[in-house]
Amino acid sequence: MQGTIKTIRAESSYGFIRTNKADYFFHRSDFDGHWDDLVSDYEKERVIEVEFEPTRTDKGLRATEVFRLDRGI
Repeated sequence: MQGTIKTIRAESSYGFIRTNKADYFFHRSDFDGHWDDLVSDYEKERVIEVEFEPTRTDKGLRATEVFRLDRGI
């Protein structure tokens, strides 16, 4: 599934991905890439496109295996 980064809470190591249908929680450990680069680009208000595996947990929707489409990192 594809989406864009909606929010990142760097100090807590998590964020949310927005898709056409829903928002998905992801943790830093779900991100396959350089977390600091992701945070830096988010803080610069860049649009960050990602691809991920959607899952449903007891707490709601979660994205796993998240990687950037714009950099391939």
